[in-house]
Amino acid sequence: DHIVAISARVRDQILTKGVPAESVSLIYSAIDADDCIPQWSRDQFREAFGLAAADIVVVCAAQFIRRKGHKALIEAWQAVVHACPNARLLLFGRGPGELEIEALVRRLKLDDSVHFPGFREDLRAFLGCADMLAHPASAEGLGVVLLEAQAAGLPVVAFEAGGVGEAVVADETALLADPDDQAGLQTALIRLCQDPGLRGRLGHAGRQRVQAEFSPGKMAESYYALYQQVLNREPATA
Repeated sequence: DHIVAISARVRDQILTKGVPAESVSLIYSAIDADDCIPQWSRDQFREAFGLAAADIVVVCAAQFIRRKGHKALIEAWQAVVHACPNARLLLFGRGPGELEIEALVRRLKLDDSVHFPGFREDLRAFLGCADMLAHPASAEGLGVVLLEAQAAGLPVVAFEAGGVGEAVVADETALLADPDDQAGLQTALIRLCQDPGLRGRLGHAGRQRVQAEFSPGKMAESYYALYQQVLNREPATA
């Protein structure tokens, strides 16, 4: 009877298939921001993943599939670790492309700064102990991990693809680059690695935005209103 899109970009794609606009509503996904407050201490986080106190920790949490952009991130990482020798990249997740990315890391001699901790169901318990989230996806409906990172107080570096520009706000909660601009991605990463004040400002704004715009209560109200609209609709006549 009705279709819900989780971002305006998804809604636009649905409309291109010929679905009437009045049959499609935009309701963003939601998370409880308090669930993303880290339960671990920074010391616990660093000990668990073999990190030094001075390390700048970048997290990428995504399935190892092509559209998630791991290859672009690793290629950009060469310049990042050259400019910021204490930068460390944790790639959380699993997927069919993992071995290919591991091989790329070895070929580029980035083994000391790039780590593969695997898939973690408890990501929210420690995500906020990192310094930023990298999300180099070339296509994305919305990106719940972007909401989780912001709720945890992390700034985001990402490609502005799909619904990413709706999940975050460029230059307010995140630094964004065009999907084909790998140099822009590495510049944004280096900038955040070198500027703790900027990391703090973006992270603080991100948490406030998730609390205001992506709360479960706001999503539930939107769905309730939509259910009422559909249930109260006059039945179609034969």
